[in-house]
Amino acid sequence: MAARLLAVALAVLFLLLPVLAYASPPDPTWIGGYYDDSDYDDVVTVITAEPSPPPPTVGQCPEPAYVVVWLVPIADEQPPPARSPQPQLSRGPPLV
Repeated sequence: MAARLLAVALAVLFLLLPVLAYASPPDPTWIGGYYDDSDYDDVVTVITAEPSPPPPTVGQCPEPAYVVVWLVPIADEQPPPARSPQPQLSRGPPLV
């Protein structure tokens, strides 16, 4: 019995959600300082009036584009010779 009551309550809730989404609160014109253009009740209309985005489309690529990312050197090639290090000077800086 409790499961059936829960199912009915959920069904009523899901049927009332669209109605509540389009609801606009009444303008409190009897309170001084409030008027229709500044009480932000048109936000509901702006949100619900937005068109939905178009469905995504899958683009087709005619042929895959191959790009060379790295070249592996052939084993027969020798690497260039390393530079010889600069000779170190053996004397220190002047003492002034």
